[in-house]
Amino acid sequence: LCHASIKQLSDGQFKKVSLIRQLLKRPSVLLLDEPTAYLDLENKSFLGDFIQENKNKFLIILSTHDLDFAKKYGEHYYVLKNKCIQQISIDDLRTV
Repeated sequence: LCHASIKQLSDGQFKKVSLIRQLLKRPSVLLLDEPTAYLDLENKSFLGDFIQENKNKFLIILSTHDLDFAKKYGEHYYVLKNKCIQQISIDDLRTV
């Protein structure tokens, strides 16, 4: 991975490199858009562990359609409905 051309990376490897590049900037907020798309189970687990380990170091906001991932690793849930952002409970997450 260290010596691979960017064109040789899988989608999952590219996402890891992109995440590392952002972390090198030492952000106070990390915005992840569909971070589990194209990831296999091992890399989803890696991402979930990363979120758990870093949730107190900076704010992590992610948008996802992966409701199982959101339920497992999320703390607060919001939906965009009728052009408004609404907070919902974890129990309401399945009915969205």
